[in-house]
Amino acid sequence: MTFFPRKDDHSAVWKLGELAQYQINGLWPQASGRAVSMGGKSPSETNVISFVETASTGNATDFGDLSSSKYNMGSASSGVRGLSLGGYDGYPSQSSVIDVLHFATTGNAATMGNLSAGRGSTTGASNENISLSLGSGDNSVGYSNVIDRTNNASIGTATDFGDLTQSRGQGASVNNANIALAAGGIIATNNDQNTIDKVIMGTTGNAVDFGDLIHECTYTSGCSNSTRGVFAGGGGTSNRKNIQFVTINTEGNAIDFGDLSATSNRNAATSNSKRGIVSIGGNTIEFFEIASAGNSTDFGDLTQATANARMTSDSHGGLDQGFTREEANFGIHALFSSAYAGGSSNDAHHLNMRTNGNSVFFGDLATANYSHSGAASRHEAYFSGGSSAVNVIQRTRFATTGKFIDFGDLTQGKRNMGGTTAGNKTRGLYGGGYIKVPGNAVTNVIEHITFASTGDGTDFGDLTDARRVVASASSPTRTVFQGGVGSTGTSNIRDIIDYVTTASTGDAQDFGDLVSAKRDHSGGSSAVRALSAGSTGNSNAIDFITIASTGNSSDFGDLTTGRSSTGAGSNSVTLAVYGGTSPGVDVTIDKVTISTTGNASDFGDAARGGEKPGAASSGHGGLN
Repeated sequence: MTFFPRKDDHSAVWKLGELAQYQINGLWPQASGRAVSMGGKSPSETNVISFVETASTGNATDFGDLSSSKYNMGSASSGVRGLSLGGYDGYPSQSSVIDVLHFATTGNAATMGNLSAGRGSTTGASNENISLSLGSGDNSVGYSNVIDRTNNASIGTATDFGDLTQSRGQGASVNNANIALAAGGIIATNNDQNTIDKVIMGTTGNAVDFGDLIHECTYTSGCSNSTRGVFAGGGGTSNRKNIQFVTINTEGNAIDFGDLSATSNRNAATSNSKRGIVSIGGNTIEFFEIASAGNSTDFGDLTQATANARMTSDSHGGLDQGFTREEANFGIHALFSSAYAGGSSNDAHHLNMRTNGNSVFFGDLATANYSHSGAASRHEAYFSGGSSAVNVIQRTRFATTGKFIDFGDLTQGKRNMGGTTAGNKTRGLYGGGYIKVPGNAVTNVIEHITFASTGDGTDFGDLTDARRVVASASSPTRTVFQGGVGSTGTSNIRDIIDYVTTASTGDAQDFGDLVSAKRDHSGGSSAVRALSAGSTGNSNAIDFITIASTGNSSDFGDLTTGRSSTGAGSNSVTLAVYGGTSPGVDVTIDKVTISTTGNASDFGDAARGGEKPGAASSGHGGLN
């Protein structure tokens, strides 16, 4: 598959329309970005996160706080998220916590998962998809050679990747999209090391020898572009100020690069695709151009004098892997099928999930109906069933406005399955609802469709309890079905949360309970969290769960107005809650940032308000 383009080389002949789309969507590569410094000792342990803009120079600004005060963590990132991996949180206590922040929005980090064990003095490496914690420890807590692997989209508990060539901590790492190098550190005999280990990030397995640093050292720091890894400063027999580099794709020993302005131990470093940025002790930050050897230059100051911090960025060398054309539109689209507003309509409306604003007319459904259930791949939207309990499945492409076409049939006519998007990249799931025969009964059946081939729905399994108007949501691995009502009236409203493994088939299992029983609410998700919003009785409550775990939901915040029978669209960042009744026709579109908690804010207005619109999103949590 061809990639368009690299962050550090985007020269090419481009179609103007493509170029404009990349610019609009924030995907055109440039030597810029944001770098964060996390935790450290100042002189006691701190939870402070500060940031700088990597393409400029200047002093750091407050970003937020880690979940606890810690130092000597590993650091990693995707282009969207920064990760803090483990660390010491009250020496000699070693934390296993993985904290996550979003580069685009300042604020506190949230705990999103755990390493396989507590790890202090570890080092991290990452590309867009995974993060690694490589080795850990010191003479007091002992040393480890374990390499943990974390999926950046879903976090959760880290899994075993392999082992370093020796047990050691206090090292540094560099990487490009394919290769990670772990260098230096100290071992149990209290000997400083010059070893450089190599792992292939796309596989699992043990590290192999790459070469050696110029000298043995501990607490050096590393940064990289897509071709060159640079190590700066460090301790050992004496503190050092030299900078050395390796060519990541070519095994061999490090070569002299230049010098920092002063000797530096227990420093931190990161990069964009052009320049390396190093905090060298105290509050001093320096930088150098990675492609050309030379001494570092003053950049600015941290918000406080800090040692043993860790840095990462949204544009380091591991993220210089380009992107496919399809990713230019990933996560933009949400479609909402006709809502009931004193009558049915065959209108469908489009919402741009990346830009505040009103929805606009998209095209016509095959029939005038409402109360559809939605599913989506990255390219196509699927609406199934409807208010007259039909069995029709219809589809359209997000990128082209116009009519929907027939895809196949559900196993039986259904309505009120819930209007939100569930599934993964290859299949869509629908759970519960009213069935037409016999006698408008409530069903517990889950069925699925396969996007790649037109055809009918297939039985997947059963919910733990028959119910309708559930709020469904997905991660790439799991689908959850939240709340619902067992029959007409309000006495059978459920607080149940069920889950299934999306790629398999089988009956749902109990996940936990909502904060309170809900029906006629809507759901959406990132790859990590699922939210449910609103409920009958014009509730304004928003709940959330972490999809990879099990347990009860927690309070997230409130909608701007209480309402029920909403639709919802989501991508990896935003949940948009659409229309509904309050109790009359409501055109409000609210938004929340999924990774945080707090009250909703205004997104725009629905072109057609009303109750029970179907919803399908091109970037929902199951597609990340």
